[in-house]
Amino acid sequence: LVLGGAVGWAIQVQIVARYSPHTDPIDLTVIQFSVVAVTTMIAAILIEGPGQALDMVQIFRTATWEILYSGVLAIGVAFFLQIVAQRKSPPSHVAILLSLEAVFAAIGGWWLLGETYDDRTLLGCGLMLLGIFASQAPRLMNRRPITPAT
Repeated sequence: LVLGGAVGWAIQVQIVARYSPHTDPIDLTVIQFSVVAVTTMIAAILIEGPGQALDMVQIFRTATWEILYSGVLAIGVAFFLQIVAQRKSPPSHVAILLSLEAVFAAIGGWWLLGETYDDRTLLGCGLMLLGIFASQAPRLMNRRPITPAT
């Protein structure tokens, strides 16, 4: 499941890199939402059965605002901003920045919620940051300009 999610995420970054320079960001965001909505509904019906999928209508009725907030603001705006930003950035840099999501979530949890982390979690965050710095070091040493995605 994790491997499938990682592959799907990598494909999404590559698709955005390919189509974002010459596609309207809103159109591309709507297309992404539509594809995900259809494929996940098909998966829900195949995995859970049609009766369970119909229960989703009742869930939507009871949690409309929460679902809209999560889907439109938390995800929709984020994907829209990714498309806009990725128009000028190479996919490799975007993938590196997006992989920092867990690190920033941990920092936010510590800062805003007072969460504490064990040595293993801190080591993981440190290794991710070190990997990013290591991947960018050659470019920073040569001071080559970043070439945008085409």
